[in-house]
Amino acid sequence: MLKVDPSRIRQRLSGDPRSLFGVKTGKAWRIPRFQFDEKRVIPGIDAVIAKLPRDLSPVAVYRWFTSPNSELELDDETASPLDWLKGGGDSARVAELAAAL
Repeated sequence: MLKVDPSRIRQRLSGDPRSLFGVKTGKAWRIPRFQFDEKRVIPGIDAVIAKLPRDLSPVAVYRWFTSPNSELELDDETASPLDWLKGGGDSARVAELAAAL
């Protein structure tokens, strides 16, 4: 989908800092689709993923990205971190929230 070598994807999943979120099952990686919009990575999500604590469960990561956060507003409505990024919000603001998890 990203049209890059698989080694580059593995690098993004396990590097320091990581820039894609994934779950390793055996020797394979599972990469949740919430990080993608059509055929590209959501702009700014890499900066946020870099700040996520590595010990968070995949369910906790998904819920955090998709649940409304009282510190993020778009058009006078509370937004989820994912909606904030899709709407062009500042990724640094979401990264700060991610680092505090």
